[in-house]
Amino acid sequence: MLVEQGEYARATVLHEECLALHRALGDQEGIWNALLGLGDVAGDQGDTAQVRAYCGETLAMFRDLGHAWVGFSLNNLALAAFQDGDLAQAERLAEEGETFFRDLQAGPSQAEVLIIRGRIRGALGEAAAARANLAEALDLAWAKGPRWVVAAVLDGLGVQAVQLEAGAARRVAPGGGDGTAQDDGNAGTASRSARHSGRAGGGTFSSGR
Repeated sequence: MLVEQGEYARATVLHEECLALHRALGDQEGIWNALLGLGDVAGDQGDTAQVRAYCGETLAMFRDLGHAWVGFSLNNLALAAFQDGDLAQAERLAEEGETFFRDLQAGPSQAEVLIIRGRIRGALGEAAAARANLAEALDLAWAKGPRWVVAAVLDGLGVQAVQLEAGAARRVAPGGGDGTAQDDGNAGTASRSARHSGRAGGGTFSSGR
């Protein structure tokens, strides 16, 4: 409720108090729930450093426990790396997350990761691979839901179309140019779109848990 009202500072304080309490009690489930809550708040504010810190800790915990939420932590970390422009790291994490959800036959969660992979690969200039990821995500979303994923895929396809159009314009522009400024703008657009879809869908952030 506090996050929906934009009271991020208060939400952070409450999650931190919860985390301290559960650490003192040695309650592992309480610890990871508090950490994921802090990651949600940080993600909503675009604080990728905090997302990496909180979700890095939950990923280590879930790996040790063999917990199915490994995939959600991987997804959060991939999105944070993408927003930071660390595309190689983002792709590695997203690929691992996709494989994890594919093995679990968790279609909706796999679709969310495929959206992120599509955007990462688009930013890497791998247009065919990006389209394949987004097409598979769309198939999974139509077949298994949730319907917000369909909208997120279409948004991703739109971002990719803008990237391709910008790339074509650079190739025909007088003098060619290095495209640096335009690439930075497109990367920012993709990052914002991915962040918004993560909040709306929740498999990336809170409601997927």
